[in-house]
Amino acid sequence: MQQDLESVCQQISDAYRPEDLFGVEEVLLPPETMCEFLERRYTTFKALLNPGLEELEFRELAQEALEKLEQLREEARQKIGRFHYGMIGFDLPRPAVKKAFSVAHNRYLVGPRLDGTDQFDRFQGFLERDGQYLGEVEIRLASNASENPLLLREARAIDLLHQSAVPQWKHLPCLLDRFETDQRVGLTTVLSTD
Repeated sequence: MQQDLESVCQQISDAYRPEDLFGVEEVLLPPETMCEFLERRYTTFKALLNPGLEELEFRELAQEALEKLEQLREEARQKIGRFHYGMIGFDLPRPAVKKAFSVAHNRYLVGPRLDGTDQFDRFQGFLERDGQYLGEVEIRLASNASENPLLLREARAIDLLHQSAVPQWKHLPCLLDRFETDQRVGLTTVLSTD
């Protein structure tokens, strides 16, 4: 019992991000499914910590681990809600770029231009929220105002596809924000890890 408790406490203590403790799924799942997965893992860890709270000599160790477990659980829930949980490329050092724009609480740093089409321009982008660098995104901007409907249809299609749990979930981009500049529509997305 003591060895199990110490092992669990050490595992929780060593976790830097929620993914370190709860695991990273190879497949991007719908948020409801990810939350169910998270709750099962959380319940397992919590059950292992509770006996330590009853024994005086392990109470402090177990209490510290329980507090960190709660913190990691909340962080995981927030990441799942933002579609960031387990995303490759997130939590990297902030890149040095000169152009940036904001949409609500998200700040996008505009990186180099990527291959585009006649209908839209593509840029490598980076997402920051509340001063924290979260990772790489793709920024697409209509080439001119007449191409706006194309990007708006794409955004609507992505929204519709994300409303149901489909096996192809991991292949879909995740739409973060829509914006407009110079009468042109833009989209920011996180691409699948495939």
